[in-house]
Amino acid sequence: MSLARALSIMRASLPLSLLGVGLIAIFAMFTYIAFGQDWASAQLDLDFSPVRRGGDFVDVFSNNLRVTLLPFGAAYFVSTHKSRWLRLGLDVGLAAVLSINMLLLGIAVTGYGMDALSYLVPHLPFELVGLIVAYETYLRARQGHMKIGDAVMPVFICVCLLFMAALIESGVIG
Repeated sequence: MSLARALSIMRASLPLSLLGVGLIAIFAMFTYIAFGQDWASAQLDLDFSPVRRGGDFVDVFSNNLRVTLLPFGAAYFVSTHKSRWLRLGLDVGLAAVLSINMLLLGIAVTGYGMDALSYLVPHLPFELVGLIVAYETYLRARQGHMKIGDAVMPVFICVCLLFMAALIESGVIG
């Protein structure tokens, strides 16, 4: 796959990234209105302290990679299997996983307010675009626009974005 085609996947991913940010905002507003800030902060035991351990980078990076394995694995299956039921199951499963992740981010923003935002803003764009590149790869494979080899560059771009996000989130750089 050429770099130009990989960049077109990234450009196509930007509207999905905005949708992800919109979902986070909607979930945050709903959580705040329906349950309140105290309830939201009680649901997640988060620590936004600036002191980080060296092992945080490996934990953050491996967790982010694990989340992106789902859409890349689904892209592989839809490109090699043409079952309508498999596609439907993957669509529902991936939509559920993405929605749950956005809901958790929305609860974090509601419960922790500016602490959460100041923690998320530096690295979240890298994570979100990396995740959306993975989902866009799945959508292209689902529509029959990709062969298995065409996923190499999106995987590389995704890993680079997640690597950068983990460096920032873990405090290695930033």
